[in-house]
Amino acid sequence: MSMAHAYDNVGFFKSAIEELLKAEKVLETNQSLCQITPEMVNFNLGRMYSAVESYGDALERFLRVYKANPNAKNINYSLGRTYAILKQNELAKKFLQDCLTSEADKSYQSYCQTILKRINTSF
Repeated sequence: MSMAHAYDNVGFFKSAIEELLKAEKVLETNQSLCQITPEMVNFNLGRMYSAVESYGDALERFLRVYKANPNAKNINYSLGRTYAILKQNELAKKFLQDCLTSEADKSYQSYCQTILKRINTSF
């Protein structure tokens, strides 16, 4: 997964996706040998898919994380932002509101407020 982070840091998001998909395959067969979790891989895949504007794929990965751990760090923000981009405003509002009260999303609460304001003024 370190190669994926290296690619992410230099903006090679498609290469990062390829590395994360490789990591996912390793996890499927050798999870006990890995120091990463499926949630880590899925969250980072969601981030990379967002970076290349493949929001449906990003949403799928973020939802996998949420189903495995609804208290995962920054998951409410990530889902809320993705739903907002996809113009699914009611779902966006739900996750963005959850972000505002989530300790795990604390560092993203100002972003959640900004997105909520945009959603609320677009009606």
